[in-house]
Amino acid sequence: KVDRGGSIDGLDTDNLKSALQLFEGLIAYNPTNYGLFLATGRIELALQQPIRAERRFLQAFELFPSQMSEADRENYAQCNFQMGQALISQGKASKAVSYVKKAIELAPKNPDYLTGYASALVQQKQYNTAMQLLNKAQAEAPNHEPSRRLLKLLELDGKGK
Repeated sequence: KVDRGGSIDGLDTDNLKSALQLFEGLIAYNPTNYGLFLATGRIELALQQPIRAERRFLQAFELFPSQMSEADRENYAQCNFQMGQALISQGKASKAVSYVKKAIELAPKNPDYLTGYASALVQQKQYNTAMQLLNKAQAEAPNHEPSRRLLKLLELDGKGK
């Protein structure tokens, strides 16, 4: 729900908190599984705990293997993207850019990653480059709601040229 740009309600929050407890138990059982840290970071981010999410993503980065399978590379891209989102949520757009750029290097057509990068650029007032990325995201996925919404906001604010 959150990944699609939706908001969460009280029931979602309770479910996420329960899931977080379960994942923390799994981490205690298997502390070398990067996927568990990636998942808990995503949950923390959904619960609007970006500082805690950032720590989880840093832990995940330490656990990725040096020789990655295709699935590892996809998860590594996701981890970079999510780290960027955590940093953007903290107002650290300039720091977020390197993470989101890495995600785009690994998955250049992913509209979520393109939109995340555009969001960081908007915080840095780099509107023209942000618009280019959002247009690319829309070209890749015309029904991608987050890129469409941010594009519309920039156009309404007179930032879109």
